[in-house]
Amino acid sequence: MRIICQIAEKAFGAIADAIRPGVRECELVAVAMKVLYEEGVDHTEDCVVCSGYNTNPYNWSFSDKPIRPGELVYVDIDGASYLGYKCCLYRTFCCGKASQEQKDLYEEAKEMLYAALNTIRDGVTDHEVVSKWPDSPQYWGYNSWQEVGPYALGHGIGLSLHERPFFNRQQMEAGAPPQVLNEGMVIAVETYAGKKGGRDGVRLEEDIVVTKDGYERLCFWPIDELMECWLPYR
Repeated sequence: MRIICQIAEKAFGAIADAIRPGVRECELVAVAMKVLYEEGVDHTEDCVVCSGYNTNPYNWSFSDKPIRPGELVYVDIDGASYLGYKCCLYRTFCCGKASQEQKDLYEEAKEMLYAALNTIRDGVTDHEVVSKWPDSPQYWGYNSWQEVGPYALGHGIGLSLHERPFFNRQQMEAGAPPQVLNEGMVIAVETYAGKKGGRDGVRLEEDIVVTKDGYERLCFWPIDELMECWLPYR
C-alpha cells in the first residue's frame, strides 16, 4: 500500500506540471496513466479528472473538456494497483491563481476530512467518525441523503477498491449497526465541499492505516492548501 501511494504521488506531480489552459481532462488522464504503467502498476480502474463546471455537482469521470484559467481541477488516482494492492486518492488543483472563495471551499473540504481522520484510532466505531460530518444533506443544498451519499464517506481498501468497512451518513441514518475500526486496517476517507448551484467543487481523500493511537498517512502529496498550477506571471 505504501508503494502504490508513492506511485500515485508521482502521478500527481506529473498532472500538476501538465495543468495549463487548453489541456483537456482526458489528456491529464493520459499523463497519469503513463506514469502509473511506467512505475509498474499492474491494473487501473480509471482516473477521475473533473474541471470547472464538471466539479459541481460532484462527478467522478472525465471528458474532453479543455481546462480554462481560474478553474479548479480535482483528480482521483483510484484503483491503481501494485502487486494487487490498490490506492484511492483525491487531490484538487487550480489552473492559475485561485480566488479566495476557492481557497475557502478547499479549507472546508479539508476540515471535514481531518475532523473524521482525527477521530480514527483502534477501537473507534464508524458512527463516531461519521458524526464529525454534516448532519443534514442541506449542508450541500440537497434534500435527501441519497443525493449526497458519496459526498463524505469512508471505505476499506486493499486487494479491491472498495472493501469493508464502508461508512457514510446515509448508511448510519438508515440504521446500520456500528462497525469497529481495528489497528492495521487500511481505510480511504474522502470528502467534498460545494453547494448545489455553485460554480466549484473540491474533493479530497486520504488513504490511512489505523494505528493504536490514531492513524498513519500513506500518501505524502501536499494537502495543506490548494495547489496553484501554471503561474507564469509570478
